[in-house]
Amino acid sequence: MVDLERILKELPTVGQLVKDRPGRQIWRIELSGRGYFVKFYPRTRSRLKRLIRGSPALREFFRLQWLQKAKIAAPRPVGVLSGFVLGGKRGDAVISEALEPAMGLDEYLNQPKLDGQPAADHRALADQVIEIVRQLGIARLRHRDLHLGNFLLSNGKLFLLDAYAIERGPMRQVDALKLGHSVREFATRTDILRAWRRWNPDSNPPKNNPLSLREWNRSLRRIWGENRYFSRFKGSEWTGNFVRRFKYAKSWSNLSGRVCSAEQWQAAWGGLLDQIAQGKLSAEEGIHQTLSGRMMLGGQEVDIFVRRSQWGGRAWHKAWELVYRDIPTPWPMGIVRRKVMGITVESLLIVERPAGEWLSHMDLDALSDDDRERLFSRLGGTLRRVDQSGLYHKSASTNHWWIATGLTGGPVPMLVEVSQIRRNTGWGWSLSALLRSLKDHEKYTPEDSLVLCRGYAPFARMKREEES
Repeated sequence: MVDLERILKELPTVGQLVKDRPGRQIWRIELSGRGYFVKFYPRTRSRLKRLIRGSPALREFFRLQWLQKAKIAAPRPVGVLSGFVLGGKRGDAVISEALEPAMGLDEYLNQPKLDGQPAADHRALADQVIEIVRQLGIARLRHRDLHLGNFLLSNGKLFLLDAYAIERGPMRQVDALKLGHSVREFATRTDILRAWRRWNPDSNPPKNNPLSLREWNRSLRRIWGENRYFSRFKGSEWTGNFVRRFKYAKSWSNLSGRVCSAEQWQAAWGGLLDQIAQGKLSAEEGIHQTLSGRMMLGGQEVDIFVRRSQWGGRAWHKAWELVYRDIPTPWPMGIVRRKVMGITVESLLIVERPAGEWLSHMDLDALSDDDRERLFSRLGGTLRRVDQSGLYHKSASTNHWWIATGLTGGPVPMLVEVSQIRRNTGWGWSLSALLRSLKDHEKYTPEDSLVLCRGYAPFARMKREEES
């Protein structure tokens, strides 16, 4: 006990800060060779809210006990500290045992996805997630923040985290839909059906998750602000927004795993502006208002596209709509705008340029049979995912696609002309413009068209297109 008191008094120097959020800090400490986590909740909110809802640390402590009594795998609570002072701030803290070695389930699943492979124990992990949710239902407990980041994997076993979101009462459909949105990039259709039938044996899951649009829109609110993932910088007459970091790297972007600072971006923008003024960037043939070149970012040369537009802010927003839906597009690095009397008169959207070429200029016969089939299947699959996610592309023609060839798993088609993205009200579909445009490609064949259509609609009945 004496050792614990000493460690808590010297927590900023002897502890390890694991997570720092405005409303909560998580510290790791060691006592007698065992690891513990201290979750500190500063008292920054009104006394009235604390009077009504009580101490968040004490609430989490009791809810961890509920999980233990229900025999649901979760960290074991150790104690609560009321009135704990850390870094000059008074608050409350809950101490729980550390599960080590361990990592978040979302992080664990994302690692093999970067190599284009599912996790080796995918089925076993899916069964454990389904079982934990079933146990919550049996115990009449609901988790209001159910997503993959709140599952911890330790020695092959999953544990449920963040008990502050536990409430008494039955599981609700919105909780299952939130979990379904979180697993959309990793779960198969069979996983979703098995989980849904476990909870609702006599029904099928919705074709499109009705909660996904709300979650995507909530993530999109970050792209213009100053937060953990995005930031801003200001020059003499230009203002810029850029991505500071992304939570998990994407397999189709080499830059998505980088961390950048405002200082690095401001220096990079100065060099890029000089290149544009001196005409050192090359114009892309047949592609409207698009330049290509290289820029120095954080001491590393990066291949980029620069797209000029008065409405670059709209393109920045739509590019991130695709990113959050995990739809390949050249990685949106930053948007820089020049305003006169508060009105944007010029904007430059800066995106990554991976190794590859435009679909309109591509020699399809140079591809192997497998890569050619994979390319057209992915073209159709990408447009299908665009349409299913509540969007559609007005003009997905061949000169709007960049085919990345330097990535794992064969050629990856990327939508470049994101300004043509629109909300899908049920009348728009994205495939027709691409089919019309491909007819002008001299190497395009009916077999390619069949693969493309099967990629877009795998279970539809096929009908031969009429000659025109």
